[in-house]
Amino acid sequence: MEHADNFHVEVGSGYRHTPNDLGAALSHQFPAAVNVADVPKFLNAIEVAERLRVSRSTVYNLIASGRLAAHRNGGGEIRPRGVRIAEAAVEAFLSDSLISPPGDKVAA
Repeated sequence: MEHADNFHVEVGSGYRHTPNDLGAALSHQFPAAVNVADVPKFLNAIEVAERLRVSRSTVYNLIASGRLAAHRNGGGEIRPRGVRIAEAAVEAFLSDSLISPPGDKVAA
């Protein structure tokens, strides 16, 4: 065993680093603190369907038609799996599909 002033730490596949080297290596692996408010929130198709009060199939049809922007995390033969829709995209879809401008009275 080595002395405490010559302490080494095993990292990865057999490379030996001193504590100072380890700190430098770790500082490059972890990004600076991220403000959680700046990270966009993503929803899955079921969550979007619940918000829009439509079926999940309708959400997939909106995505396929290009009316609702989405990101695909994986693939599937029958339907795209791992589809995620940004909350901002849902808000944009709702504002774009508004029939009358806000403030106008809709005939009953």
